[in-house]
Amino acid sequence: MAVRPRQDYLSEAQLEVMKSFNAGWEGYTPMYQMVFNVENDPARLEETFSVRGGMTAAFTAVADGANYNSQNPKIVGTQAIKELIFKEQVGITKMMLKKDNYRSAVEDANKLGYLARLKMDKLGADILANATGTTVTWDGLSLANAAHLIGDTGETQSNLVTGGYTTSNLETAIQNFGLQKSHDGAVMSINPKYIVVPRRNMMQTKKLIGSPMTPEDANTSINAVTESGLIPIYWAQLDTTNFEAMLLSDKAMHRLEYLIHYGPDITPARDTNTGNELVQMDLACNAGAIDYLGTYFIQS
Repeated sequence: MAVRPRQDYLSEAQLEVMKSFNAGWEGYTPMYQMVFNVENDPARLEETFSVRGGMTAAFTAVADGANYNSQNPKIVGTQAIKELIFKEQVGITKMMLKKDNYRSAVEDANKLGYLARLKMDKLGADILANATGTTVTWDGLSLANAAHLIGDTGETQSNLVTGGYTTSNLETAIQNFGLQKSHDGAVMSINPKYIVVPRRNMMQTKKLIGSPMTPEDANTSINAVTESGLIPIYWAQLDTTNFEAMLLSDKAMHRLEYLIHYGPDITPARDTNTGNELVQMDLACNAGAIDYLGTYFIQS
């Protein structure tokens, strides 16, 4: 995503500040784009998402020439994502312009660009970091929960194992991931593609998914986890107290959503009260968890 300047009047100083903002923006590498479904097409943005169920995999056989059976798909729940609006600016005073010395404004803009992208990254990370708390899905339960609703079937299922980031718990999570039921009540039979971990668990992850032999035993048992083909995502913004790891499906099979309504737009402007030249940044975005399917958490 490129920073898009809106240019009406643009002084040399403002141009340098805007370039510096862009350099700072490019200086931070976000991870949310690897985890979330990112939507930044204004024509397709929606704040309220629906979760559907009600169909059945138990097809009933019919006689030759009989009428077609009818499925009854329906919306079983909804979840909204409300955008957050951010507005920041960097000022260039008249004295800076007279002395041709606006280095401090250039430095501030560089930091602002870096921090803007970091903030966007943290909005995504916070969804996972609060998976057992404030992050809720369509069924009103925390994203990581032992009793998630399976549509309106009356059944529940878990996407959480506790007890620490161990070989045993990782194996349990992988096995249970493949047994998740859709909101129609059918086993989805999907496999995790990614394992998302805080950077403090990077070395442990390399051992768990990379050791040819079982990393926690003295014997030479084969490490079955290595055959799962998990792709690790190390996310520094996830360094929280109890988040250990999350298994995640391909993006087509999960509902972790990130909406970018606009921005970051950077605009040259002038303060009529002070005479200062300004470079202003506008950004509107937010992340959310619509559904829990396609995720499985390991917590301490």
